Amino acid sequence: MAFALAALLAGGACRAPSPAVARLDARPAHLRLGFGEAAEVELAFEPLAALPRDARGPTVFLHLLDESGLVVRTFDHPLPGDWRPGEEIRYRVRIHQSALADPLEPGIYTLAAGLYDRDDGRYALETLGGEVAREEYRVAIVEVPALVTAMPHARFSEGWRPTEAGIDRQVVARRKLGGAGPGSIQFGPLDGPGKILVGIVVPASGGSQRVELQPDAGMAKLQIASSCGGEIEVTGPGAHDLEIDVPAGAPATCSLEVRANFLVRSGESAEATSARLELLAWMRTPGGA
Repeated sequence: MAFALAALLAGGACRAPSPAVARLDARPAHLRLGFGEAAEVELAFEPLAALPRDARGPTVFLHLLDESGLVVRTFDHPLPGDWRPGEEIRYRVRIHQSALADPLEPGIYTLAAGLYDRDDGRYALETLGGEVAREEYRVAIVEVPALVTAMPHARFSEGWRPTEAGIDRQVVARRKLGGAGPGSIQFGPLDGPGKILVGIVVPASGGSQRVELQPDAGMAKLQIASSCGGEIEVTGPGAHDLEIDVPAGAPATCSLEVRANFLVRSGESAEATSARLELLAWMRTPGGA
């Protein structure tokens, strides 16, 4: 009996790896990511097998690792498209160094990816990149250059509250707009053409937090005007990922002005706020002059 138990335990310790549920490919293999900048990577998942019936829908985890293997940024997101064996799911995803956070140390980083389900855990994948952790695979090498003045940085008007730490490595820093604004942001230098990426949250009432709309306002609304051209309006609570176009020949620094038609009040603070900024980064158009 003891011998059989020992053999069973030994067999479990040497258990064969799980079969791959998909093949993963990524391009490019090398990226550069300066402070205040964003870059795109193309991911392609080719499903090889059906997922368990009770799977809620796979999530892609995309981690930026330093030389010691520590996770310094995450870019996790739901896998877009339907999971059908033999039908490739190919899409582009952005990674960034938000200008709201402290800059990363210069050096060489690893971009690693994998697939998981909240109930079933991580899935095994086939990929050309090596495994950096359990069912987590290297997809690209990322060069982070030293900080220089030519990299984009942000200057906030007094209407913005001080920077707050984020809650995880997905959102590492954020700033709230005091009152309903307006609050301005000077962002540059920008070597256009390209896009300013803005991640901004319209809060919802809940707990000790309540949202108060201005008179005659039917729904919470934000307006973002750019001195480089154009205006964006978003409505309704939630996280909004925005792109502000910067055409060729635009000024090297763009001014963004944010206004809200609502206030957010909390029992924790006597000062009302409104929008919550969680991402600010510059993405130059490839080949743009």
